[in-house]
Amino acid sequence: MRRKWFFAVMIATALLLPAAAPAQKPGWVLRIDEERAINTAVFSPDGRKIVTASDDHTIRIWDVASGRLLHTMADSDEVRSAVFSPDGRKIVTASSDNTARIWDTASGKLLHILPVDSGGVSTAAFSPNGREIVTAGGDGTVRVWDTASGKILRTLSGHTDWINAAEFSPDGKRIVTASFDRTARVWDAVSGKELNILGGDTGEVTSALFSPDGKIIATASSDHTARIWDAASGKLLHILPGNNDASPSGSEGILGEVKDIILGHTGEVTSAVFSPDGRQIVTASMDGTARIWDVASGNLLHNLSEHADGVRTASIRAGSRQCRRSLTCPAFLQAGLGSEPGRSAA
Repeated sequence: MRRKWFFAVMIATALLLPAAAPAQKPGWVLRIDEERAINTAVFSPDGRKIVTASDDHTIRIWDVASGRLLHTMADSDEVRSAVFSPDGRKIVTASSDNTARIWDTASGKLLHILPVDSGGVSTAAFSPNGREIVTAGGDGTVRVWDTASGKILRTLSGHTDWINAAEFSPDGKRIVTASFDRTARVWDAVSGKELNILGGDTGEVTSALFSPDGKIIATASSDHTARIWDAASGKLLHILPGNNDASPSGSEGILGEVKDIILGHTGEVTSAVFSPDGRQIVTASMDGTARIWDVASGNLLHNLSEHADGVRTASIRAGSRQCRRSLTCPAFLQAGLGSEPGRSAA
């Protein structure tokens, strides 16, 4: 279990490393419980705080400048995710105890409990304006809640298995979800209508995310691939495949023409995230690598392969001061190291 602790701490501290000196030790380390995994570490919108969610049943808020613990909030089970609202004033968490919870950032006070019937809540996210929250989890159902009152607004049904991810589009009008049922789905956030099914994966879909302009969706899968989709039509644009996929360039996809096939990951792809300008995608994989791809062409730009274990998450941050010449500027890659869920780390 010790390696899981190291993975989580690195997610929180890697964001503080100067880009020009990636091997430099962090100024401080968040030490919580080395026997329990930290599942999420996320900056507040203003960059002054970090929230962590842990298997030790706690959510903690930290001061970035000093590393000081500001608040510890208690849950009744493992906390799977935590994220700040767009204005940073609230936090929503997802828990194995069949609830999501809304917290006040300044005080750590619990504001609302959002209950589901069964299966636990695996993911929770705010809408861009912060007025609504989407949750999903083990029962295969997506729920949209009112942030102010904690009341449920609508239920989205269609998935047939566990949902790993649920996110609003940048304009708040759509929701994308990723599921163990081997599909991602796009929904109308207002009516709850299912708009598109993004199918064709031969493995569980581990993540799904809109591009910053909302025109593209990236999905990641346990079949070693990531896929790029047109968000409006559901058309498959590119497959970023694993080395077990040897399809020729120009082959036909499930929902449209695939323009490029490039050999890539050899293990489960755990996440696919856009750069801030939407021109690149970084994928993280249990094969121990992160890879950066060009969205327009599907071409592989960089293979980052220094990790000794699986990479659970990676992101690209904008800003010229964080630019590394080994990557496409202005970009800086951050990655988290960890063992595969459900497996003990040697």
